[in-house]
Amino acid sequence: MGGGHPSLGPPPTSALRPAAHRGVTPRAAGRSERARRLAAQQPQLTISDGILVFCTVLDDTQRNSELKESIEQLLIIVAPHVRQLTGLPAPSNEVRFRLLEPKAWRHECGQHTRRVLDRDRANLDLVLTPEQLEGADIAVKITGFLPAVIWPLFSALTVEAGDGGSETIIAPRALHHTGLVDEAPLLCQLVAHELTHHFQAVAGAPWRTLFPRERRICPRGAVTLVKGHAHWVAQQVTCRVFGRPVDHHEHAHRSLRYQLAKGVCHLPLFAGVRHDAYLRGVAFVHHVVHERGTDPINRAWNDHTLLPTADEISDPGAWIRRTAA
Repeated sequence: MGGGHPSLGPPPTSALRPAAHRGVTPRAAGRSERARRLAAQQPQLTISDGILVFCTVLDDTQRNSELKESIEQLLIIVAPHVRQLTGLPAPSNEVRFRLLEPKAWRHECGQHTRRVLDRDRANLDLVLTPEQLEGADIAVKITGFLPAVIWPLFSALTVEAGDGGSETIIAPRALHHTGLVDEAPLLCQLVAHELTHHFQAVAGAPWRTLFPRERRICPRGAVTLVKGHAHWVAQQVTCRVFGRPVDHHEHAHRSLRYQLAKGVCHLPLFAGVRHDAYLRGVAFVHHVVHERGTDPINRAWNDHTLLPTADEISDPGAWIRRTAA
């Protein structure tokens, strides 16, 4: 196999600095204690190999200190695995997770889209017509409306932050609707998935644009790769930690509110984030890593010409041949 293939041995050592946390209730302490015991079973973390992941978990709700601590502990567990499995460099800036009320979560979604549009406008290589810019403004307004309808579906979302980095925003109420909040394996999968997006963004994020076709990016192929890669990493992490791959799409108990909101995702707008897109992405990544290691995928994070097309997602061999040329 080519370079970059993840070893199946123990993960490399690293260090993660969690933020300070508030006290927790007796009920919350049980959940946090389970996370601490799980973390204690993992290899000791040091800075011997120069991998240092700074982590901050912010509870903007001021009401979810137990969840905050659980995420801190899970980040300690998954960080070295994500580093090894992806073959990507660790983020040099802090990895920030924020717990938000649904209204604040929806606001941050809109801010993310606005920031992406502002960057597109500032890109001197992207020549946009007035009609395209008007259409993008409409898209931003639509994006501001849709989260109000579908927020119960999103356990977490990693977006572009105001400082230009990435941050993961979580509405704890959505975790209840998605059925992840009380299940350590499912929450572990979520944390590993979103942490992978931080690693991807450090390597480059050419898919973050409102004008993918103008940049010669196939949006369906790009989204499927980005999500499928994170899903594949998260499955590998949970297999290492719990002895089996975990998939919240199959095992979580969804609320009625979740089931009602899910109907919206049948709209064509959300085709790229349906579960079948995740599965196709996982199959694509598995094939490429098995054949060539992680290096070919990692090159695509900062070169949009290497992102797969929709056809190549279904035929990873064709993508390997094209990108190897």
